[in-house]
Amino acid sequence: MKYTYIWLGLLCFSFNFCLAQRVQDFEFWHSISFNKALSKKWSLSINPQVRLDENVSQIKNHILSFAAGYRMAKWYQVSPSFRYTFRNSANAVRLFVDNSFRFPLGKSDFQLNCRVRLQTDKIMDSRRDWTYTARIRPQIVYKPKQLADFAFTLASFEAFFSDRTGTFEYYRFRVSAGLSYELNAQSEIGLNYISQLQPFTVGAQLDHIAQITFQMNFDHTKSDKDKKKDKDKKKDKDKKSDKDKKPKQESDNLD
Repeated sequence: MKYTYIWLGLLCFSFNFCLAQRVQDFEFWHSISFNKALSKKWSLSINPQVRLDENVSQIKNHILSFAAGYRMAKWYQVSPSFRYTFRNSANAVRLFVDNSFRFPLGKSDFQLNCRVRLQTDKIMDSRRDWTYTARIRPQIVYKPKQLADFAFTLASFEAFFSDRTGTFEYYRFRVSAGLSYELNAQSEIGLNYISQLQPFTVGAQLDHIAQITFQMNFDHTKSDKDKKKDKDKKKDKDKKSDKDKKPKQESDNLD
C-alpha cells in the first residue's frame, strides 16, 4: 500500500511538470509555529514566516499569523485565523478558516488528512475589493510504528479556486511531499518540497519551493517515545511494589 501512495504522488508531480511551459522561480519558505493548548479542545498558535524568491536571492515577504483552534471531534478541528503579510510592494491582510479532518486508514500505519480553507484577502493601499478563495488539500500520511517519531507525507495535493478575476474559477495547483521528526514532546521539525503550478498564467508557470518548519508545543500531549518510557517506568515500579509486598519468611531459629 505504501508504494501505491508513493506512485500516486510521483504521478501528480509528473502532471505538474508536463503542463508547465516555463519554470519561473525557486523559493525557500521558513516558518516557526508556537502552539499553546488551553484545554483538551481549545488551542492558540502564532506563526511567523519568512519567504525567499528570485532563486532564493531576496526576501519575498514576511508573514505573521494568529489562529485559535477548536477540536469538535477526534477527527475534526476548526481554526479561525488572521494573517498579515509584509511585502516589498503593498502589504496584505487575510482572514481565513481552516477545517481539518483526520481519518486512519483501517488498522494500517496510514492516515488520510484533509484541510479545507476558506479565505478572504485584501491588499492594503489598493482600490481592489476583498477576494475570496477556497482551497482543498487532501494528504496521505505514513506513520510507521517502528519509527514512532517520524511522519512521512507521501502524497499531498492542493487546488485553489478564487474570484480574483471576477468569476470563481480554478487557478493554482500544488503537489507536495515531505517528512517531520518529533524531537521531543514539545518540538517538531519538518522538511517539505512543493511543486506549484499556475496553468493559466502566460507560459503555464511552475515554481519549486523548499520548506522548513519548526513547531514548539506547550502543554502538549506526550510523544509516543515518552509515553513508552513512562509505561516502562510504571511497569518497573509495579514490579518493585509487588516484591516489597511479599511476606517475609519466618526464621526457624528461636531467639
